[in-house]
Amino acid sequence: MEDNLRLSAGPERDPALDILKCICCVGVIIIHTASLGFSTYIVRCFNWMSSAAWSCMFRFCVPVFLMCTGAVLLDPQKEMSIRRIMTRYFLRMLLILMFWSLMYDLYFVAAKLVLYREYEAGAFLQAFVNTLTFRHYFHLYYLQMLLIFYLFLPALRVFTAHADRNVFRYILIIWFILGIVFPYVWKFEPMASNDGVPAQYPLSNTYAAIGYAMLGWYVRSSRPGREQAGRYIGLLILGYALVFGGTVAVSLYLDTPYGDLMEGMTPGVALMALGLFGTVSSLTAGKGPMPRAERFARASFCIYLIHHFFVLAFRGLNINVYLFYCLFSIPVLSAAVLLLSVLGYLVLSRTPFVKDHLIQ
Repeated sequence: MEDNLRLSAGPERDPALDILKCICCVGVIIIHTASLGFSTYIVRCFNWMSSAAWSCMFRFCVPVFLMCTGAVLLDPQKEMSIRRIMTRYFLRMLLILMFWSLMYDLYFVAAKLVLYREYEAGAFLQAFVNTLTFRHYFHLYYLQMLLIFYLFLPALRVFTAHADRNVFRYILIIWFILGIVFPYVWKFEPMASNDGVPAQYPLSNTYAAIGYAMLGWYVRSSRPGREQAGRYIGLLILGYALVFGGTVAVSLYLDTPYGDLMEGMTPGVALMALGLFGTVSSLTAGKGPMPRAERFARASFCIYLIHHFFVLAFRGLNINVYLFYCLFSIPVLSAAVLLLSVLGYLVLSRTPFVKDHLIQ
């Protein structure tokens, strides 16, 4: 029975998960703030290197968010019917995705009108069309992945409840090969020119996201202790070295910014996600509730949803990474975006309907 994953990993409110959500909430803001410097500065210059360093440092954010979701929802001792999954999770997330995607599209329409006195004919209607046809704002891709995860959740919970650790490890290895390594390797010649059946072996990014959720439960259910923190820290450092080192090396070779190694479904990012998740889980083993982390974690989803409004607003007002050295401008601007996002959460969390249905 000890080799089985049926046992609950502990209390539902795990302080490790709260801390991880806090880290990733801040990290997403830093990624989106740093992206301007990474994509526009000349490769090799100090500001580009600084932007790359900051951006690569937090590429684990969405994978870790997915791992946190899996760590909670795949617990076999958590009572969840198919009806509850569809109503409490799938349909609610679909509503959130539709609403905030529409808000971002309407934001662009309003911004052009206010800042440049420009209005494209049919832009308002097109915003609704984009929402209904799933042409959603890029920043919300995490929510689209969650929809697929929720659809598979009933079957995944059955698997989790009955699989022993050997079978679970085997599935995770297959996921890592077909969902993380193979899709990236297949981009390059001579594999890229092979249009036969093997070209269909790699998992798409959206379906590979399910693997991160399973990995989150696997690590949490193993209950890593402080003595295991070293190995996870090593994975975190190795992952960052692969992501940052590879990004810089390829960008220098091509003489243009190369961001493929920073994508969530790449080996380096996967190692970073596993390393961070395991490190925090190890170092918080046996610790009690952390109220401050819990409060911020509860706000993290809302902050994720709305922070890009402030990133875009700052750029529209020419308040961006160009103001001074990126090494310092990125964390300063990120802190400002975070502060405004927290204030936005405080307002929305007190707004009827929104607080219950659109931000959590």
